[in-house]
Amino acid sequence: LPVIFPEYDTQTAIVYTLADGVDVTGVAVRSERAISGSAEGGTVGYLVEDGSRVSGGSVVAEIYAGQEQANQRARENALTTELEMLNASQDPAQTSEGNVGVILKQQMQNLYQLQKTIASGYYDTLQEDRAGLTKSANMLQIATGKTPNFDDRIAAITAERDAAAAAVGQVTYLSSDTTGYFSAITDGAEATYTESYLDSLPTADLETLLATPLPQQGGQAGKIVQDYKWYFYCVVDAAAAQRFDEDKDGKVTIDFHYTGAEEVPANIVSITPDAATGKSVVKLVCTYINHDTINLRVQHASVNFKSYTGIRVDRDALHIVKDERGVSVRFGNLVQFKKVSPLFENDNYALLPVQYTVEDPKNQVVVYDEIIVAGENLYDNKLL
Repeated sequence: LPVIFPEYDTQTAIVYTLADGVDVTGVAVRSERAISGSAEGGTVGYLVEDGSRVSGGSVVAEIYAGQEQANQRARENALTTELEMLNASQDPAQTSEGNVGVILKQQMQNLYQLQKTIASGYYDTLQEDRAGLTKSANMLQIATGKTPNFDDRIAAITAERDAAAAAVGQVTYLSSDTTGYFSAITDGAEATYTESYLDSLPTADLETLLATPLPQQGGQAGKIVQDYKWYFYCVVDAAAAQRFDEDKDGKVTIDFHYTGAEEVPANIVSITPDAATGKSVVKLVCTYINHDTINLRVQHASVNFKSYTGIRVDRDALHIVKDERGVSVRFGNLVQFKKVSPLFENDNYALLPVQYTVEDPKNQVVVYDEIIVAGENLYDNKLL
């Protein structure tokens, strides 16, 4: 964070990773098919998560007559999960008095994991983390003698669970037609956006496809992706095409800018120039499939050729003194000029080698230096 001094702004030098790549808009295509059977007029309750591998004929969803039936099923499932947690909480093998120290340590670990999940902004495991913390707290009550057991609570929840299950009644089951990876999302392009179709598209037509929203779909309850291999097509200008062409090993990573999601490794399949437009179609192949990537279609992304880790400084802080490139650093009440030789630069930042003491005369900035990013009439040994 910036630190404000009269007439001077400083930023602390921190270690950061920057990627060297190009921004694109592309389309993901796979070998996929919509699940036969309609959910039109009903409410769908999915039994498997997106990205999960399923076998042909396995049940992937339930179709409920209305929302009330779906609510009862959700209540039944939640109460079943709570029952499992309570039964595990009073396991005699884990809740003896001699295990108090172990339980306390586990409780702190569970608390740390819950805080970490909340801070990440990526909440997929939030319920699981919360249940883990509750379980350890329950175990501690039994191990310390504050509660003999949870039998009364278990009996009450069991009755509620059974009542909810009875209220669900009859449901319709939806099964996978084939083996593959499940997704609850369909967009109507499953049968048309294929590798062979995208390979045949002229550059101008691919640009039109990327700019045209798909029509709203309804009735389909999901799809099956039949292969872990999928493709990402994008149109790039001549300068970006040269970057791809210069990537000798053909390996890149794709950042789809999802919160908490990892970059996806990919390989360059082809770079097809179009003399009429001066642009090129780049085809990438990926073999990384999960609940994030399985639902990609037209998506903005950064295709990165290499990443660099170093001390990050603002480009605006760099200047030249006596033919030496460097930055001004606040040291107490003095200004010090420190030489730099960046590892990597983009329009906004420069990355310098990571060091905590000055070991390289060409790179004198160390972690936690206070870099002056705004100020006038700066020079070495100036008194602030």
